[in-house]
Amino acid sequence: MSAAIPWSEVRGSVTGPQVAADVGLKPAREPHKFGCVRCDSSDALHVYPDRAHCYSCGWSGSVIDLAAAKWNTEPAEACRVLAERFGIRPAPLYRPGRPVSRVGHRGVSPVGERVGGPDS
Repeated sequence: MSAAIPWSEVRGSVTGPQVAADVGLKPAREPHKFGCVRCDSSDALHVYPDRAHCYSCGWSGSVIDLAAAKWNTEPAEACRVLAERFGIRPAPLYRPGRPVSRVGHRGVSPVGERVGGPDS
């Protein structure tokens, strides 16, 4: 079983300018303008803290999508690589030492028994 992909951790801690520098994009004229990863435009790709948008071809995406487009790979693989490069680990699904709830969604246990509620 492979490790969980830290989507929210990468989106929350890695900024667009950091990703642009990491993937090798060079600024054109202004610090937030770059050459697009999809079209031949030299300065239409604007990189913001949480996303990127090309005003020439219309491409838009998150920082993970920007890395995936530059590396020509899937977003999941780009997220794994960014997490590794920036030292981000996936958050644990539960805290060790704390009891794990056995009750599922809407008061139904995993085996289908009703728990809690007015009929109990």
